Amino acid sequence: MGMRLIDLLRDFHLLRIELPLMQRDYCWQHGRVQQLLDSLFRGLPIGCFYIWKSDQAQETRGPRRGGSDGGIHRYLLDGQQRLVSLQRALSPDETVLAGRAYFDLDRNRFRVLRANDNRTRQLRWVNDPACIPLSTLIDRKPTGRGSFANIDSALSPLKGLHVASKLKEFGNQLSRIATMLDCDAEYREYETNDRNTAVELFQRLNSGKNLSKANKIEAGLAADDMGDVLKSMRDFLKLPSVEAYGWGTDFLTRLLVTFHWNDATLFKESDRAARDWRGRAAVGASWKKAEAALLRVMDILDTIGWCDLRWLPSANMLIPVAYALRDTRRAFHEGDVDAVRSFLCATAATGMTQNSVETKINSFIKPFTPKNKASEPGGRSASTEELWKLWKAIPTERRRPLTPRQITEACSRSSPLMKVYLAFLVANGAKSWPDNKPVAAIARGKSVGSLDVHHVFPQQLRVDEPKLWSDRELNTMANYAIIGDGGNRELGDRPPGPVYRGMSEQQRQDAKLQCIDTYMAPDLMAGKYEEFCETRAKLLANRLSEFMHFGERG
Repeated sequence: MGMRLIDLLRDFHLLRIELPLMQRDYCWQHGRVQQLLDSLFRGLPIGCFYIWKSDQAQETRGPRRGGSDGGIHRYLLDGQQRLVSLQRALSPDETVLAGRAYFDLDRNRFRVLRANDNRTRQLRWVNDPACIPLSTLIDRKPTGRGSFANIDSALSPLKGLHVASKLKEFGNQLSRIATMLDCDAEYREYETNDRNTAVELFQRLNSGKNLSKANKIEAGLAADDMGDVLKSMRDFLKLPSVEAYGWGTDFLTRLLVTFHWNDATLFKESDRAARDWRGRAAVGASWKKAEAALLRVMDILDTIGWCDLRWLPSANMLIPVAYALRDTRRAFHEGDVDAVRSFLCATAATGMTQNSVETKINSFIKPFTPKNKASEPGGRSASTEELWKLWKAIPTERRRPLTPRQITEACSRSSPLMKVYLAFLVANGAKSWPDNKPVAAIARGKSVGSLDVHHVFPQQLRVDEPKLWSDRELNTMANYAIIGDGGNRELGDRPPGPVYRGMSEQQRQDAKLQCIDTYMAPDLMAGKYEEFCETRAKLLANRLSEFMHFGERG
């Protein structure tokens, strides 16, 4: 069938095409979205869209239209990632920046804002006159005025910055973007009222794609008349406190499987018959217990200071914690938090959050499974001593003290060790020294602004003396501090020596908690960068090791 891509997108936006219940979460990263936009700009094919037609209303995920076109309902079986990406890219809502797309005229490329970018980074592109939002060029709503918008107004801020020939070139590029969705979309329909057949088609269409075992289990739940459990899981993900973590049904499916079978292994579709769900009521009860336990874990995460996707080291390592707490109803105290925090920090610092996830989760939950626990599920609460079994289950050889080299080689500002560092700062009551705000309050959203990573020796050094400095040399955890974004803007690119000399005594005490001690002041001078990093890496390694109880006998 023939249909313009812009019309297909508009039908999807107006819920004339809905998402059936078996569909997975939206999961594309910004790089995939940029590739999609680039393909459309260059006129390259982007694949086929498959629509399930039925004259019976089917269960959906997300909002329902509440009607049909001539008695026919249409559901998207294949193409969700592409259409949702375009829907977000063209969003005119400036209050939700994640997913919005811009065309950078100076660099001749598309840019897509990421959810884990801090507000300062996002606004850098939003406020750049050479970055044109696609929402001003393409209208995803059927307004009747076509997909072409007022390009002159988009170019107006640039008229004093570029010559006429360059502006004409920019105009031609924007004209191509404004009409790039007017192309024909490859579009096929399949008509059936049988939900199981539609589920099978969905799985076959996605068999060669990045469809996980969890996605297939979700589809199986929809086919096995357990859609109410799947809906409850997806409603849970919409809670504001949960949305901040960016979890998907992949994660909740593994959590449910672990609680239901006392085993985190995600079975293959071919093994489904051997894995009897034991009926909708049993699955519903398992989900309710898993949901309650995960909410309790979130209370501990808030205490630790990991309150959103950016700072949480691993979602999967929360599953053993939730499983250990599944029967716990008592109030938490500091000993409980220390046990859970030490486990989560240690698994992050030692790389246990990566690879062989199922095996690792199963090894951690083993002391708490019914055959190993003093009471069956529904029994007594886990004690603090029992919670420490999680930490003790980490192999002793992995719990060796950190080395300074591990600190200096942690280059990413979102590395696992940086997340451990944040937990350390919150636990010790650290403050963002430039603006005197508690790090914990900023992390929990109880203070204006957000957390930012500050370069003690500023990145401007690389600009001033490029032959002496590289990104890798300046981008190391030994040169990072975690402070409020307001304080980071206040410090700017000022060299650390004058900054430290201008600090009050209280600010120096706050900086000391960030492992910038008074005796290190001489190393904050120009030309002393290597000495500063060497000294601070040793200090960070020692303090974080002590914080995670590394080197202690399990």
